[in-house]
Amino acid sequence: MAQEKTTQTKKNESYLKYVISSVLYKLANSSLNTLVITRVDCSKGKYDAKVYFDISNMSDESIESTLRELKKATPLIMSHTLSISGWFKSPKLVFKPDKHISDVNRVLDLIKQVSSN
Repeated sequence: MAQEKTTQTKKNESYLKYVISSVLYKLANSSLNTLVITRVDCSKGKYDAKVYFDISNMSDESIESTLRELKKATPLIMSHTLSISGWFKSPKLVFKPDKHISDVNRVLDLIKQVSSN
């Protein structure tokens, strides 16, 4: 059974989403500063954070390219996150494509097709 997240964990996730989005916006890399962060999942204690980004308008090649760029920029993002947040330690960030949104859009398109027939 999945354990419910505490209010503090939810606050941390929301704050990290805001801070990481702000840091990405300030980067000189045009493929990263327009990236939309959809959600952040923190581990208990803020040691690790999975950061999901929107892939709805991206090809497979651009997703892979974005992941490579994010991997290169992760230390800089973590450093800025630490300085903005004032936390003792920045969580280890792992960026992942958020396939949930594209799956929902695909289902909605199928529903539209079925209903129009």
